[in-house]
Amino acid sequence: MAERSSAIFWVLCPKQSLHCYSKAVSLFQQEAFFIGQIEHAGILKIETYVHHNLENGTMLHGIVMQK
Repeated sequence: MAERSSAIFWVLCPKQSLHCYSKAVSLFQQEAFFIGQIEHAGILKIETYVHHNLENGTMLHGIVMQK
């Protein structure tokens, strides 16, 4: 039987204006990169950074982390 692992999906919510959202995306990506470099038992390990286009043209950005 395969072992299942838990994950947390952290999504950046696009509620700001376009200018504010692009700045938020930049900071979100920097944070994902920074957290991904840290190896500590108290900090969740990042598995991947994802982005997805919604039907209305909005781009969602997210981080999948091991639980």
